[in-house]
Amino acid sequence: MGYWLRARPLCLGPLVRRESFLMSRSLKVLLIDSDPARATQVLNPLAERGYEVHRARDAREGLERIYRDKPDLVLLTRDLPDLDGLDVCAALKNDLLLRHLPVFVFETGALLEAELAARESGADDCLSYPVDPEVLDGKIQQTFLRGVMGVNRHPVTGLPGFNAVYQKVQETIQADRPFAVCFLDVRNFRHYNRRYGYAKGDDVLRLTAQVVSCALQSRGRELDFLGHPGADDFIFITDPEDLEGLLAEILRQFDSSMIPLYEPADVRRGYFYWVDRSGKTVRSGLLFLSIAAITDESERPAHVAGLLEQGAELLALAKKSRKSAWVRERRRAGKGGYRPASGRTIQESSLFPPEEDHTGLFQEILRTRSVRLVFQPIVYLETGGVFGYEALLRGPQGTYFESPVTLFSMARQMERAHELDLVSLRSLLQGADSLPAGARVFFNVSPESLFSPLFRELCRGMGKMLDPGRVVLEVTRKRRILDFRRFRESLSFFRELGIRLALDDAQAGTLSLQTLLELLPDYVKTDLSVTRDIQKDPAKQKVFRRFLDFCERNRLDLIAEGVESHPEKQYLLEAGARLAQGFFFARPGPLAG
Repeated sequence: MGYWLRARPLCLGPLVRRESFLMSRSLKVLLIDSDPARATQVLNPLAERGYEVHRARDAREGLERIYRDKPDLVLLTRDLPDLDGLDVCAALKNDLLLRHLPVFVFETGALLEAELAARESGADDCLSYPVDPEVLDGKIQQTFLRGVMGVNRHPVTGLPGFNAVYQKVQETIQADRPFAVCFLDVRNFRHYNRRYGYAKGDDVLRLTAQVVSCALQSRGRELDFLGHPGADDFIFITDPEDLEGLLAEILRQFDSSMIPLYEPADVRRGYFYWVDRSGKTVRSGLLFLSIAAITDESERPAHVAGLLEQGAELLALAKKSRKSAWVRERRRAGKGGYRPASGRTIQESSLFPPEEDHTGLFQEILRTRSVRLVFQPIVYLETGGVFGYEALLRGPQGTYFESPVTLFSMARQMERAHELDLVSLRSLLQGADSLPAGARVFFNVSPESLFSPLFRELCRGMGKMLDPGRVVLEVTRKRRILDFRRFRESLSFFRELGIRLALDDAQAGTLSLQTLLELLPDYVKTDLSVTRDIQKDPAKQKVFRRFLDFCERNRLDLIAEGVESHPEKQYLLEAGARLAQGFFFARPGPLAG
């Protein structure tokens, strides 16, 4: 935690000469353009000037290369075969992990009008075809010189480093608006490196950044900032509204996301062993996330150093917990300066309960199949008629696993999510006679179940109880798909049976966009963060229109999820949406009759 105590002024470093900057290493440039002649005209002069150049032919391949190859700069055209280039640019700039990546947009039309549209999507620059190699080279130099002198990045996560974090915190506490500054520390990280190696340790850092980024993006807040000042320390800045819900979600997602990074035996024990430099075997607990949150809705602290020191003090308190935990303290102006408003709120993650208390209960639920399904209708916006139902799994009433959050968290922790999906699907098929005739049934499934022979066999024989053409397998975007080629191959099995695919939780950002382009599902369900108060928020309206345009272009059905008010419903209807789901229409419950 030393980074929070070394509060130092922003260091811009020495001025960097143009020649020496590019000589330090070859910049990697990715061009996304389907036209080979234009690509040659752009890339050949750059290669001659020492750039490392790559090309993607469409948006899907481009996003895949961005994740895999990590270019320093992206050049793209608007007229891509599968998506408007401005939508790709906007998705990159909405992604907290990729928004720092410079993007230049190439246009073939009137430059002034095109530049306004490109800037609105977040592009760093806009040029017209044919491209002048000297002008392009100069703009690249200017962009990277500005970046080198003004900001630093963490080499593993690519997030803003200490200097940028320090500056952002200073700007935030000087601004006239409420904020929450949250300090994060990955506990037992050094021990994990000794047990699993530094490469796996880098995976922990990247996954931590992804967890926090996804949680922030799901709420779509204007103030959001995520930085990585060094080692296992992170910081994010956001709006204080519903902060405790956000922190609890981050802890849950962190704990469940880390499970695949351990050996299964270590997860079952709840600890692992590592060998120190003297050769002694040492026992260590699993990785846990500690968060210290400071909010200020009144007068601002005078200097960032004081805030950093308080963050370190609060983190020390959070780290006393034996689980992932967050600590929150509100700062209020008093006679002698700032003081806690009402003490400190401390909350632990409940994902890792004592094994003897809950593991046995979970295994009993799987053995006896003591789960129940509730159903929420998906309706036609114009008429209110029912299009289909989403089947939602619940555990036994009155137990620890009644909530689907604890139920699925334990399933992932024990690597038995596919077994829970089997129990859920069997329950759906056994009650198929009660389903309204002709209505589609959306069934949530974890990605790993699509590779399970038992799950496939059950789907192959479902025709005796339920027409496969009525079944839609709903895959959530929150479980990131790492190998799209294998996943597409697995989907072909289910599509041959007549079963359809839905992508759940679609929102702004490259994860949703890449998944859509790779899988082209039959249905796209927008995340409730897009729908909530959409009638008031132009940014959410823009995201929704992009999804609607994508679905219309590819002949997919869009379902607006999370509708809770008449104004939301009315805006979606006027925007051209056809299907919706949410509490405004009906809460999940048993089927009538």
